[in-house]
Amino acid sequence: MMQPDSLLMIDGEGNLLEGHGEVEASARHIHVAAHRANPRHVAVFHTHMPYATSLTLLEGEQSKLAMAHQTACRFHGRIDYEPRFGGLAQDGAEGERLSERTASRQQTDVLFLAHHGVVVGGASIAVAFDDLYYLERACRQQVLATQGGGTLKLLSDEAVEGTAAQIRRDLNIMAERHFQALAEVMRASPDRVLTF
Repeated sequence: MMQPDSLLMIDGEGNLLEGHGEVEASARHIHVAAHRANPRHVAVFHTHMPYATSLTLLEGEQSKLAMAHQTACRFHGRIDYEPRFGGLAQDGAEGERLSERTASRQQTDVLFLAHHGVVVGGASIAVAFDDLYYLERACRQQVLATQGGGTLKLLSDEAVEGTAAQIRRDLNIMAERHFQALAEVMRASPDRVLTF
């Protein structure tokens, strides 16, 4: 149901610049703080996707995205984890607390929020969306693989680093192509609902 005129534009303080409606408080506090924490993130998405969020509900190493599949390798060295749930981000302090990790580790593009969801930032809307899309797929693979109680077979450090480098080499162009393809699908069938 969301259309372009449904979007609201706010400034760095969370003040409404364009559009009609009210900016939801927790979204405002999380996004404003995230953009301040890492200025190279042109786009920041915060979601409660089922598979990524399910990892935030687990203890210890089970809560981490394991380097057991090539899709997970895409995020090698780019993930951090906020281990404490502080309630809804109803004020700026909670948004700032959540973004401290990305402020101190500028290579972080993905932040798992304990008992909550994920925040994904990128140098463009296409890259942030592409990362969000593939993050959910990587988490789904991990959740499905562990449902039977087995142990994940992790990739070697060498394989992880090599695969991550291969993916990053083409990440921007492939993300742009992916995003443009989705836009074409939406233009061709404006009433179609995309599911991931």
